[in-house]
Amino acid sequence: MSATAVPTRVLCLHGFAQTGPVFSAKSSGFRKMLKKSKIETLYLDGPVNLTAEDLPFDASGLGADGNDFKSWWYNIDDFNIDPAIETVKSYIKEHGPFDGILGFSQGAAFAQLITNNMESLGNTKPVKFAVYFSGYVTKNLPVNEKYLANKIEIPTLHVMGEQDTVVGNDRSMEFVEKYTKPGTATVFKHPGGHYVPNQKPVVKQWTEWVMNALSDEPKKPDETPETPSKPAEKSVEDELEELGKGIDNLGTA
Repeated sequence: MSATAVPTRVLCLHGFAQTGPVFSAKSSGFRKMLKKSKIETLYLDGPVNLTAEDLPFDASGLGADGNDFKSWWYNIDDFNIDPAIETVKSYIKEHGPFDGILGFSQGAAFAQLITNNMESLGNTKPVKFAVYFSGYVTKNLPVNEKYLANKIEIPTLHVMGEQDTVVGNDRSMEFVEKYTKPGTATVFKHPGGHYVPNQKPVVKQWTEWVMNALSDEPKKPDETPETPSKPAEKSVEDELEELGKGIDNLGTA
């Protein structure tokens, strides 16, 4: 009798003022395409419950409660990363191991910090790839020095919107240039803003990239993938962003 195959799993980290289920919905195009390739995406909640005072918009008319807006840390330069680390440790213990990691905005910044450290968090193997949407380098220098001591050597995909006014492309590129080994990072720019595009041609490209990264002999990136000719569709997140610009700006410590 053959042993049960261990599924390929990706750990997914949401942005500031989101939750795991919300990020799952906002990245549904990519999630569904990965599922067709037999890759599971697991979304967890950050440990910080944000209050109305933490939000840059009035949430009273959204039917939201205290569990609807979460983050990985508060918006201060010397934030405490320990609750986020413990949350991921517990999740890995229950749902791991994971083959890849994916994050958006503050979740991408957190994913960048722990990509090289997944085994120390309880993952029984190093991850093979990472996808960062609107990632950035945090301003917490001690945390950066601890978790980014070594450059990331696995394949990484850095997705950024050319019209992103929350996390500028220069902030995303700072991580690529400082903390990834030359020849391992792929940069993908789309013409939209601060969100995860769900267009089929785009998510198909990303899925092909993931499948290549999971292969025994992944091909090295050549050029930056071509930007889609038309703007990616806006999601509900953009409506929230317009309600109160800076949702994720609060979480870009």
